[in-house]
Amino acid sequence: MASARPVNAFIPFGVGPHRCIGSQLGYLNAQFILTLFFQRYRMRTLPGWTPKHASTFSTTLEGGLPVLLDRVGTKVP
Repeated sequence: MASARPVNAFIPFGVGPHRCIGSQLGYLNAQFILTLFFQRYRMRTLPGWTPKHASTFSTTLEGGLPVLLDRVGTKVP
């Protein structure tokens, strides 16, 4: 039975000959934003949390990644 959704439907920017010409700029922008974020914040996982890996197309965690954000320069309790 054929799927109603194309195999590559959820790949950002598409694939093959019709791949988005702005994809490299998109990835560069994401790196820039993440750099700014990690300069300003530190992430901590919740006490007692352990990762449970999910079997998906990419590396994912079951239930996501619960974190606490601390602004750089503030005291952590």
